[in-house]
Amino acid sequence: MLRLPLIAGSLSILLVGCLQEFDQYRPQGGGGGTGGSGGTGGIDPCAGVDCDDENPCTQDICDVEGECLHPAATVVTLQQVDGDCQEAKCEGPELISEPDNLDLPLDDTNPCTDEVCTAGVPSHPALPDETVCNTIGECNGGMCTDCSEASECGTDTFCATFSCAAFTCDAIFQPVGTIDPNQPDTAGDCQAFQCVGNMAASMNLADPGDNDDNNECTTDSCNGTTPVHTAVADDTPCGNDGQCVNGNCADCSNDAGCMGVNDQCVNNTCSDCDGTIGVNGPGCAMGEQCSAVNTCVDCVDDGGCSGGNDQCVGNTCRDCDFASGTDVGCSAPNDQCINNNTCVDCDATGGCPAGEQCNLGTNTCVDCTNDMGCSTQAPLDQCVANVCRDCDFAAGGDVGCSGTNDQCIANNTCVDCDATGGCLAADQCNTGTNTCVDCTTDAGCSTQAPLDQCVANVCRDCDFASGTDAGCSGMNDQCIATNTCVDCDATGGCVAADQCNTGTNLCVDCVTDAGCSTQAPLDQCVGNICRDCDTASGTDDGCSAPNDQCVAGNVCAACDGSGGPNGPGCAGGEQCTAGNLCVDCVDNGGCNGATPLCKVATNVCVQCLMDTDCPGGMPTCNMMTPVCQ
Repeated sequence: MLRLPLIAGSLSILLVGCLQEFDQYRPQGGGGGTGGSGGTGGIDPCAGVDCDDENPCTQDICDVEGECLHPAATVVTLQQVDGDCQEAKCEGPELISEPDNLDLPLDDTNPCTDEVCTAGVPSHPALPDETVCNTIGECNGGMCTDCSEASECGTDTFCATFSCAAFTCDAIFQPVGTIDPNQPDTAGDCQAFQCVGNMAASMNLADPGDNDDNNECTTDSCNGTTPVHTAVADDTPCGNDGQCVNGNCADCSNDAGCMGVNDQCVNNTCSDCDGTIGVNGPGCAMGEQCSAVNTCVDCVDDGGCSGGNDQCVGNTCRDCDFASGTDVGCSAPNDQCINNNTCVDCDATGGCPAGEQCNLGTNTCVDCTNDMGCSTQAPLDQCVANVCRDCDFAAGGDVGCSGTNDQCIANNTCVDCDATGGCLAADQCNTGTNTCVDCTTDAGCSTQAPLDQCVANVCRDCDFASGTDAGCSGMNDQCIATNTCVDCDATGGCVAADQCNTGTNLCVDCVTDAGCSTQAPLDQCVGNICRDCDTASGTDDGCSAPNDQCVAGNVCAACDGSGGPNGPGCAGGEQCTAGNLCVDCVDNGGCNGATPLCKVATNVCVQCLMDTDCPGGMPTCNMMTPVCQ
């Protein structure tokens, strides 16, 4: 064992043993089969696993199961703290500290103290009184006397402030354990420069509070001057919606730690889906498959495609696979596969039915690509923009037009007329639509009285848009929006007792109840006619006693027989006939007591209707009364 002092610092390093071979724990690739190629490497179970337990006395090994092992190390590098009277050693896998009385503490710059180790504990005991100090002074209780200035007593540090008063040295020391902020400090190393007793210089000693490794997935403590970081339980929340795994903060440890689109936990990472389960692994929407990189895609093979796009090309369902050199996936009418993996109508090899041509720019079957393609479609014998048309206006002239429609216009259509003419004597040409019409002005209607107003190219009674009734007279003297002369409109036209139904533009009895105000008792307006009441309203409004029920036909009656033999309107014990009259009965249900039977012919409750209705003591039914006797 060799201790090597560091030149620039206060540390030394202890090296022991030999190196450890770790490759034995890694999975290897399979060998090649007979006549075949070599196998591929297995999945590394240690990928992403951190086995560092931060203990220099152990080896950090990941086994073939991805589990961490920590046997005692055979190669050890230990950090020694100079001047702490201790020596760090490994005892098997445990780090221990033993007293080292030769590792003297650093000089506290006090000429009246010594630097010693006692059973591994550093101290600065006072030198014997009267020991010469600072050339002219003497030690007295660990302090140098006979001073003329503070610098003769010692050099000020954070831990000690020296002064000289009355030719006597004095010092003020910081409390034991006070951290010296002027010394370098490595966060989390369980050590800190601290003030010790009556020492002016601070010492790098154990600090059990300096153990934070800034890893929220470990609990932090110190074993002497060695930090110990113990992994917290897996699944403990950490970071931004993460989970602790083997002492490290990861996306997840299981699916429960994932949310949103990436809701599957794969190798401690939230992913779209888990491809290791199979092409239809969880996480993908209906109809999707999971790729080897754990993303949801249209497909990973043809099995993931259906319908028209049933070929899997680059994880996308397409019509067909052009690179395969076949038209598999295409069928009539789009049975040709082109280089964008799309089934099209046609290509240079054909695909169009007889009478059509293939537009190779769009791969679609069209009427024509030249006039020859229109040779069998007369009179549409001009090829204009892949369509056989009447004529080609851009070519100039009326080539292709004849007969009634002999004018070629800008939409390549032969029309009835244009500005040069083409209509019969009684018609005019609407140059906007290129059609012969009744009229384009009122002058065109001069021979069609009374239709003498030209409205939208048609001779009509009147022109509502003009705001006048010009063209209307007699009973039908009102012009409405249909350019027709009618009986009345909202402005009037009916005799005093009538109202105007503006829906039909006819004069009627009424359109509201107000129109029946002078026709009592017919004071309800039903279907433009004044009636007793309105059954459709569901009320008896307009009816009063004794005829206070509104029945079918919008008539007021004593009762409403439409609801059954006991319709509303009758007094207690009465029934309502189909003719809406209140009577004793219409059936036996309306009778009881001594007269339990209904004589329907007269609607009266009687004792009997035949002999069999009478009891044994009075066996005969008097049909006149009718009573049993």
